Amino acid sequence: MAAVFKDTRKRAYLNAEGADKPLRSPVPIETLKRARAFRKARVVAQLKKHDCAAIILYDPCNIRHAIDASNMQVWMLHNPSHYAAISADGHAVDFEYKGSEHIVRGIETIDEIRPARNWFYMSGGSRQQERLTLWADEIADLVRERGGAKGRIAVDKVEWLGVDALRARGFTVVEG
Repeated sequence: MAAVFKDTRKRAYLNAEGADKPLRSPVPIETLKRARAFRKARVVAQLKKHDCAAIILYDPCNIRHAIDASNMQVWMLHNPSHYAAISADGHAVDFEYKGSEHIVRGIETIDEIRPARNWFYMSGGSRQQERLTLWADEIADLVRERGGAKGRIAVDKVEWLGVDALRARGFTVVEG
Protein backbone atom coordinates (compact mmCIF):
# COMPACT_ATOMS: atom_id res chain seq x y z
CA MET A 1 0.00 0.00 0.00
CA ALA A 2 2.96 2.35 0.53
CA ALA A 3 3.44 2.53 -3.23
CA VAL A 4 -0.17 3.70 -3.70
CA PHE A 5 -0.29 6.38 -0.98
CA LYS A 6 2.44 8.82 -0.04
CA ASP A 7 0.78 9.63 3.28
CA THR A 8 1.74 6.83 5.70
CA ARG A 9 -1.17 7.68 8.03
CA LYS A 10 -3.54 6.07 5.53
CA ARG A 11 -2.12 2.65 6.39
CA ALA A 12 -3.70 2.97 9.82
CA TYR A 13 -7.27 3.14 8.55
CA LEU A 14 -7.28 1.58 5.10
CA ASN A 15 -7.69 -2.13 4.53
CA ALA A 16 -4.37 -3.20 3.04
CA GLU A 17 -5.73 -6.63 2.11
CA GLY A 18 -8.48 -5.07 0.03
CA ALA A 19 -6.41 -2.42 -1.73
CA ASP A 20 -6.13 -4.39 -4.96
CA LYS A 21 -9.71 -5.72 -4.96
CA PRO A 22 -12.50 -3.80 -6.72
CA LEU A 23 -15.61 -2.87 -4.75
CA ARG A 24 -18.49 -5.24 -5.29
CA SER A 25 -22.05 -4.98 -4.11
CA PRO A 26 -23.15 -7.69 -1.68
CA VAL A 27 -26.66 -7.41 -3.16
CA PRO A 28 -27.24 -9.95 -5.94
CA ILE A 29 -28.04 -8.30 -9.29
CA GLU A 30 -31.41 -10.07 -9.54
CA THR A 31 -32.45 -8.62 -6.18
CA LEU A 32 -31.37 -5.18 -7.34
CA LYS A 33 -33.36 -5.54 -10.57
CA ARG A 34 -36.48 -6.58 -8.66
CA ALA A 35 -36.11 -3.63 -6.28
CA ARG A 36 -35.67 -1.22 -9.19
CA ALA A 37 -38.74 -2.59 -10.97
CA PHE A 38 -40.79 -2.39 -7.76
CA ARG A 39 -39.84 1.25 -7.11
CA LYS A 40 -40.50 2.35 -10.69
CA ALA A 41 -43.86 0.53 -10.69
CA ARG A 42 -44.86 2.38 -7.52
CA VAL A 43 -44.11 5.72 -9.19
CA VAL A 44 -46.15 4.75 -12.27
CA ALA A 45 -49.05 3.57 -10.07
CA GLN A 46 -49.09 6.94 -8.28
CA LEU A 47 -49.11 8.79 -11.62
CA LYS A 48 -52.17 6.82 -12.68
CA LYS A 49 -53.85 7.21 -9.31
CA HIS A 50 -53.48 11.00 -9.46
CA ASP A 51 -54.30 11.29 -13.17
CA CYS A 52 -50.87 12.59 -14.16
CA ALA A 53 -49.41 12.03 -17.61
CA ALA A 54 -45.85 12.17 -16.27
CA ILE A 55 -43.58 13.27 -13.47
CA ILE A 56 -40.44 15.36 -13.88
CA LEU A 57 -37.85 14.65 -11.20
CA TYR A 58 -34.94 16.95 -10.38
CA ASP A 59 -34.22 15.89 -6.81
CA PRO A 60 -31.29 13.43 -6.98
CA CYS A 61 -32.76 11.29 -4.20
CA ASN A 62 -36.06 10.97 -6.07
CA ILE A 63 -34.27 10.13 -9.32
CA ARG A 64 -32.25 7.46 -7.53
CA HIS A 65 -35.38 6.00 -5.96
CA ALA A 66 -37.47 6.01 -9.15
CA ILE A 67 -35.00 4.76 -11.77
CA ASP A 68 -31.78 4.09 -9.81
CA ALA A 69 -29.73 6.69 -11.67
CA SER A 70 -27.18 8.39 -9.46
CA ASN A 71 -24.66 10.77 -10.88
CA MET A 72 -22.99 13.44 -8.76
CA GLN A 73 -25.94 13.49 -6.36
CA VAL A 74 -24.56 16.13 -3.98
CA TRP A 75 -23.56 18.41 -6.86
CA MET A 76 -26.99 18.05 -8.46
CA LEU A 77 -28.70 19.17 -5.23
CA HIS A 78 -27.69 22.73 -6.09
CA ASN A 79 -26.90 22.49 -9.81
CA PRO A 80 -29.97 21.13 -11.63
CA SER A 81 -28.22 19.53 -14.57
CA HIS A 82 -29.74 16.06 -14.28
CA TYR A 83 -33.43 15.22 -14.35
CA ALA A 84 -35.75 12.38 -15.28
CA ALA A 85 -39.20 12.08 -16.80
CA ILE A 86 -41.40 9.09 -16.14
CA SER A 87 -44.65 8.73 -18.08
CA ALA A 88 -47.81 7.08 -16.83
CA ASP A 89 -47.20 4.34 -19.41
CA GLY A 90 -43.96 3.48 -17.58
CA HIS A 91 -41.51 4.97 -20.11
CA ALA A 92 -38.58 6.57 -18.28
CA VAL A 93 -36.16 9.07 -19.79
CA ASP A 94 -33.01 9.99 -17.91
CA PHE A 95 -31.76 13.44 -18.92
CA GLU A 96 -28.14 13.03 -17.96
CA TYR A 97 -25.43 15.63 -17.38
CA LYS A 98 -23.62 16.09 -20.70
CA GLY A 99 -20.85 13.54 -21.09
CA SER A 100 -22.18 11.30 -18.31
CA GLU A 101 -24.65 9.25 -20.31
CA HIS A 102 -22.45 6.15 -20.06
CA ILE A 103 -22.97 5.97 -16.30
CA VAL A 104 -26.61 4.89 -16.62
CA ARG A 105 -26.40 2.69 -19.70
CA GLY A 106 -27.68 -0.77 -18.94
CA ILE A 107 -29.97 0.19 -16.06
CA GLU A 108 -33.16 -1.62 -17.00
CA THR A 109 -35.52 0.98 -15.48
CA ILE A 110 -34.25 3.59 -17.94
CA ASP A 111 -35.81 3.32 -21.39
CA GLU A 112 -34.04 6.26 -22.97
CA ILE A 113 -31.06 8.49 -22.20
CA ARG A 114 -30.86 12.06 -23.44
CA PRO A 115 -28.51 14.93 -22.64
CA ALA A 116 -29.94 17.34 -20.08
CA ARG A 117 -30.91 20.85 -21.14
CA ASN A 118 -29.65 23.32 -18.56
CA TRP A 119 -31.76 26.46 -18.50
CA PHE A 120 -31.21 27.80 -15.01
CA TYR A 121 -29.58 31.20 -14.80
CA MET A 122 -26.18 29.94 -13.63
CA SER A 123 -25.84 27.81 -16.76
CA GLY A 124 -27.99 29.75 -19.21
CA GLY A 125 -27.07 33.33 -18.39
CA SER A 126 -28.30 35.68 -21.11
CA ARG A 127 -29.60 32.66 -23.06
CA GLN A 128 -31.81 31.45 -20.23
CA GLN A 129 -35.10 32.08 -22.04
CA GLU A 130 -33.88 30.36 -25.21
CA ARG A 131 -32.72 27.32 -23.22
CA LEU A 132 -35.94 27.28 -21.17
CA THR A 133 -37.98 27.19 -24.38
CA LEU A 134 -35.99 24.23 -25.71
CA TRP A 135 -36.38 22.40 -22.38
CA ALA A 136 -40.13 22.99 -22.13
CA ASP A 137 -40.70 22.04 -25.79
CA GLU A 138 -38.80 18.79 -25.32
CA ILE A 139 -40.72 17.91 -22.14
CA ALA A 140 -44.06 18.79 -23.78
CA ASP A 141 -43.24 16.72 -26.88
CA LEU A 142 -42.18 13.77 -24.75
CA VAL A 143 -45.34 13.86 -22.62
CA ARG A 144 -47.57 14.18 -25.70
CA GLU A 145 -45.76 11.30 -27.44
CA ARG A 146 -46.39 9.10 -24.41
CA GLY A 147 -50.14 9.85 -24.34
CA GLY A 148 -50.56 12.95 -22.22
CA ALA A 149 -51.82 15.47 -24.80
CA LYS A 150 -52.93 18.28 -22.47
CA GLY A 151 -52.80 16.57 -19.11
CA ARG A 152 -51.33 17.00 -15.72
CA ILE A 153 -47.58 16.88 -15.10
CA ALA A 154 -46.21 16.32 -11.62
CA VAL A 155 -42.86 17.87 -10.68
CA ASP A 156 -40.85 17.32 -7.53
CA LYS A 157 -38.96 20.61 -7.69
CA VAL A 158 -38.48 23.07 -10.49
CA GLU A 159 -38.14 26.83 -10.57
CA TRP A 160 -41.24 28.85 -11.33
CA LEU A 161 -40.01 29.74 -14.84
CA GLY A 162 -40.16 26.04 -15.70
CA VAL A 163 -43.65 25.69 -14.23
CA ASP A 164 -44.84 28.70 -16.24
CA ALA A 165 -43.27 27.32 -19.43
CA LEU A 166 -45.06 23.98 -19.00
CA ARG A 167 -48.36 25.74 -18.24
CA ALA A 168 -47.92 27.86 -21.39
CA ARG A 169 -47.83 24.60 -23.35
CA GLY A 170 -51.22 23.56 -21.99
CA PHE A 171 -50.25 21.42 -19.02
CA THR A 172 -51.48 21.59 -15.46
CA VAL A 173 -48.46 21.32 -13.15
CA VAL A 174 -48.94 19.66 -9.78
CA GLU A 175 -46.63 18.83 -6.91
CA GLY A 176 -45.10 15.41 -7.34
